[in-house]
Amino acid sequence: KTVTTTKKMKNSKGVYYNGKVSTKTVEYVYYVPYSSDLHRNDIINVGEKYIEDKVHEAFDRLTALGVKSRAFPDRLVTDVFAHAKDYFERIPMIEQSDLGEFTLNPTQTAERVNVIVATNGEQAFSKTCNGSSACGWVQFIPSTYTAIRKAYPLAQLNTDTMAGRANHLNSMMSAILLYDYNLGDLVKKFGNNIVNDP
Repeated sequence: KTVTTTKKMKNSKGVYYNGKVSTKTVEYVYYVPYSSDLHRNDIINVGEKYIEDKVHEAFDRLTALGVKSRAFPDRLVTDVFAHAKDYFERIPMIEQSDLGEFTLNPTQTAERVNVIVATNGEQAFSKTCNGSSACGWVQFIPSTYTAIRKAYPLAQLNTDTMAGRANHLNSMMSAILLYDYNLGDLVKKFGNNIVNDP
């Protein structure tokens, strides 16, 4: 499937598009949509492994960069969430499905996301945005992404908001940092014991 999108180009002199000169350019995006024909265990497993690997890669990069936790400044952010890697593996499924769909068939819902990830790799959900301008496989709005990037400069998140949200590794690192950022507010309000509160 080919999806055609347009984007405004800075300092563009114009291109010939749809019969007239335009400052927009066409970007061709090749994307494999979900199909029941692709809903096979081998493909589902590839998608699941891809997500798992991307989460581990995000943890490894944050560790290597020495990014400290906002919630517990004496610890690395990855140490704070070391026990919760499997939670971050579920974020793409949570963000790319709806509760009604999940309630009716949770297995089918999760597997559908894994199929799309397996067949599209780094492009999976990279161009997906909702009505609130939340984009990418973990659905960041621009202001939240920018706030996280500024709050954690050691993480070296992509300064291009659109590209940063589209990139799977960069956006997964951002998601881990967002949870730490929010945990920091909870610790301030409720104390350190909030971490052990189910």
